[in-house]
Amino acid sequence: MKNLLCILFFILSGIVNFQCNAQSIPNSSFENWTSPLNPDDWNTYAMIPLLSNFDKLVTKDNSKSHSGSASIKITTDSITSNIGSTAHLDTLCGVLNLGDIDFMPVVNMPLPSSLPFSSKPDSLVFYYQYLPVGIDTFQMSAIFFDGAGAVAELKKNFTQTASTWTRYSEPFNYTATPTHLILIFENVGRFPKIQSTFWLDDIEFIYKNPSTTKEFNENASDFMVYPNPSTKGEVFVKFKSDQKNNQVTLFNAMGQQVNMEISLLQQEDKMHTYKITAPSSMPNGQYFIKVNKGGSYSQTFQWNIVK
Repeated sequence: MKNLLCILFFILSGIVNFQCNAQSIPNSSFENWTSPLNPDDWNTYAMIPLLSNFDKLVTKDNSKSHSGSASIKITTDSITSNIGSTAHLDTLCGVLNLGDIDFMPVVNMPLPSSLPFSSKPDSLVFYYQYLPVGIDTFQMSAIFFDGAGAVAELKKNFTQTASTWTRYSEPFNYTATPTHLILIFENVGRFPKIQSTFWLDDIEFIYKNPSTTKEFNENASDFMVYPNPSTKGEVFVKFKSDQKNNQVTLFNAMGQQVNMEISLLQQEDKMHTYKITAPSSMPNGQYFIKVNKGGSYSQTFQWNIVK
């Protein structure tokens, strides 16, 4: 028994070491909004005091979501601008940035700042809907930097209507290890149109997990953990499985199994959605959800709690 426990701890330690080096996107499902002006860990122009009237450009949409209870809505509208010495009516676009947005008086405009990020995710995945007006263009930019410049970059222009949730996925190719990241979503149309609207949900970086005995599927929609991180001991796990009974367990960073409540919320088209509720006394930190779908199918994913 002692040798078995040592082997289990060694395996879980390998998972922990890997996952600690695999940075994730915080508040990736946009469920958490401490401020009504922006989702936690993300920023918008409305967070800049001079631009607080931009609050209707990026909002939480409780009526539309790919998973969970909400998505984020980024739109274009007419705003009375206070930039400069004269107030005037402008057509302005919502901007969402992972990290801070600073107002630079010298150039008289807000600029997104980069976020420290030294991991190398394999790909970026998110779900979106888009209702452009006219020939508007919405853009996603994900750029990894080191001291010498960009080391990996994805830029995607969206021009076509997507009236249902659509999956975007694209891999990164690196020339060096990054130190910082800029991840930004914005309308880049030359003549932006009022009411062009983009919805975003379930954005995440995908890492190939070397601890997996056999991967479920390379399609990222086959497995989701949300919200991650979460502000309470509650998380939803959604994955594809042919099995009727799946074993789901939770471990702390020391490799110790944590008691929890687990309930199957939905089973449709082989997609299973479970709700995991951990004890209220469980402290902040990194935890690991292990799903076993039969003898050769198991995979472990990180879950962060930040209260």
